[in-house]
Amino acid sequence: MCAKNSCWRLVALAAFTLVWFFAQFFGFNAQWAPAWWLASVWLGLILAVLNLAFYAVEVYKRHQAKKLTPGQVGYVFLYVLIDLAIVAFFLAFLFVDTLMKLPPVTG
Repeated sequence: MCAKNSCWRLVALAAFTLVWFFAQFFGFNAQWAPAWWLASVWLGLILAVLNLAFYAVEVYKRHQAKKLTPGQVGYVFLYVLIDLAIVAFFLAFLFVDTLMKLPPVTG
């Protein structure tokens, strides 16, 4: 299942996520440019969800053509797990960003 499309999309998404994470780690954070930071989080989330949609279409086409082997199912499962981890990663940053924008709780 590691076809030319599946692998490069996952590698590109993982590379984007790593570059984004290290940019945050080395100081290019929300205080530097809030609008760009939030846009990059949404971009990562949208790319990850689109990647999941591409997997679904690819698996559906292979299933319809009866060309889906058990080994390919394992690859798809691994790809989807990695992709869901990336989705959870970006959702966590959106959640934290939302929490930080809430007004402080006063007693």
